[in-house]
Amino acid sequence: MIGGLFILFQAGIAYGDGFAFSTWPKEAQIRVLANAKGRLYLLEVEQGVGRRGTVVVRAGGFSYDSKRKDYTEEGSGTSIGFGGKYYFTGGMKGIYAGCGLDYFRASIDWENPTDSGSATLSQLMPDIFAGYKILFYNKMSFEPSAMIGVISRDDEAEAVYGWGAAIGLRF
Repeated sequence: MIGGLFILFQAGIAYGDGFAFSTWPKEAQIRVLANAKGRLYLLEVEQGVGRRGTVVVRAGGFSYDSKRKDYTEEGSGTSIGFGGKYYFTGGMKGIYAGCGLDYFRASIDWENPTDSGSATLSQLMPDIFAGYKILFYNKMSFEPSAMIGVISRDDEAEAVYGWGAAIGLRF
């Protein structure tokens, strides 16, 4: 079991009202998400695909540290994913919900009183997320958000979660 693994790359495709990419906004963002055990830093590109839908592509790195009673685990890695968002008010602003699918690789070091070791984990992770995008001067954005995903190892599933914010530039 990977205690506290913190990976937040999202993927999926959101429904849009049309798919003329050149007429819908594009935005690049730097996102930081965290929980009590880890941090994720990523670069995200979002492309409008209609009045309310967007496609998201992201890549970045993460690290985490989990300590429970007699068990310690530390890990770090990289991830890449794609996803989609649905903006309830349209225009790539306001409240949104989304889903995603991410591929990640993690290097893990673990230790308990009787044993220790290292492992490398490669996995796909589905997730869902929500947030609120605030647009400034129709070019800059601030976006608080939260997500939850699921990872599995050795026939066990574990939820991973995080909250944070992004800053972006629309072009």
